Amino acid sequence: MEFYDQLSRYYDYIFPARAQTTEFLAGQFGNPPQKLLDVACGTGGYSLALAEKGYAVTGVDLSEQMIARAREKASENFRVEFLQGDMRELEGIEGKYDGAFCLGNSFVHLLTREDMHAALNAIFGKLRSRGKLIIQTVNYDWVLKFHVKQLPAIENKEAGIVFERHYDFREDRLIDFHTVLKVPEGTFANTVTLRPLLVGQLRNLLLEADFVVRQVYGSFDGSSHDAEAQATIVVATKR
Repeated sequence: MEFYDQLSRYYDYIFPARAQTTEFLAGQFGNPPQKLLDVACGTGGYSLALAEKGYAVTGVDLSEQMIARAREKASENFRVEFLQGDMRELEGIEGKYDGAFCLGNSFVHLLTREDMHAALNAIFGKLRSRGKLIIQTVNYDWVLKFHVKQLPAIENKEAGIVFERHYDFREDRLIDFHTVLKVPEGTFANTVTLRPLLVGQLRNLLLEADFVVRQVYGSFDGSSHDAEAQATIVVATKR
């Protein structure tokens, strides 16, 4: 987690909470007040955006520094809380939630089906009956079909930040995700291994965890999913 702790300092410059995504989530979850669980919340941008709309949100992330940054931003917002925790366990989280979401390609950091099942089962256990789950990943149908080796660099010219992203395909069907973070203080490189999930595989995992898949989108603008969309967004409900 050392790189993600380092990344937490610049996270909001690279991955700001976007109004379109916030509106998509609000549209899916329905009118507040509702209790929502933000799994792998990073520095809490979407937790805070939804709390400002009237939702009660709990954000969870494995990185201590991400959670520290989220808590700094939350200040005295009584509708949101942030907890350090593992999505495979979600220990220490009380009560039931109306909805949960896991954005930003976080889910594919889990490298085995067992870990993915553990995470889905943990989320399932925190949801009320018919509670909704939204998972977003990179569209790996697109990545694998076209053998995509590089994603567009993310630039924040005002802050002087460039975030470069590259893929290496492995013989064991995993992907090594190489990143280079260029900031005024220096350049930081990192590699993390990901498990690229095809949309059909993600559907099957959700079905095995007793979720019902309701819809698959290719963007937070609500467009349909296909093999050339750059995102996979799955909306499912607890049985």
